[in-house]
Amino acid sequence: MKRRNWFRKNLYGIIKFILIFSAIALIANSVAAILLVPFNVGSILPGMIGSVIIGCYVFEKGFLKLLRSKVGGIIGWVCGILVGLNIVLFLGMVSLTLIQSAASPDYEADAVIVLGAGLAGDRVTITLAARLDKALWYFQKNPNATIVVSGGQGPNETISEAGAMAKYLIERGVPDEKIIREPRSSNTEENFEFSKALLNSAFHGSPIRILYITNRFHIFRAGLYAGKAGLNAKGLAAPTRPLYLIPNNYSREYFALIKYLLFRR
Repeated sequence: MKRRNWFRKNLYGIIKFILIFSAIALIANSVAAILLVPFNVGSILPGMIGSVIIGCYVFEKGFLKLLRSKVGGIIGWVCGILVGLNIVLFLGMVSLTLIQSAASPDYEADAVIVLGAGLAGDRVTITLAARLDKALWYFQKNPNATIVVSGGQGPNETISEAGAMAKYLIERGVPDEKIIREPRSSNTEENFEFSKALLNSAFHGSPIRILYITNRFHIFRAGLYAGKAGLNAKGLAAPTRPLYLIPNNYSREYFALIKYLLFRR
């Protein structure tokens, strides 16, 4: 009984501690991502969420006073509904992503499309290396597969992603003639669109079975783009690396999925 009463009296303090600790962790995660990997919008999203949480506590008195007013109460309810809806949608996206990433393809692919994920100068990033290592693993099981490495050259990159990816695979034993380079794409939609054109040429328009390889967090949305491109493709998930980027990757992926659902882009 005493423990229960203590818990009830200190519930607000416990929730406050958990939220502030989580906010600090989110901000630290964004700082690490900005310093250690090529910048993208996903790098700052966790930090923005953490900053909002801390801001609510720094200005707690004014915030609570606003909520007690009639207009503030309406704003609070609207914000609460929007936050709750986004949490439900986010958890749904994560669930679908994890379910799809756990599935194993039930056929031997004629071709494998490895989606680009950015470079550090002319070197593949940890995230991209995980995708390429998965392609190497699959190629050992099915050496007849053609590998398409797909990715153009970004503003801070000295060569195309496709060129760096091909070099990575060749240095680890994949014959150059088994690799098709797609060096023009700048996003996932173009990855599939341009890779499809190259595969149609290589296989003379014959129907082929395709695997696409990307990291676990990206597997679901990538599948939507593969379907939009009209490809008979299934996903093969690579690990999400580095692990500290998981919050960044999933938060960025959530907003990218919302954009796709609204605009089909």
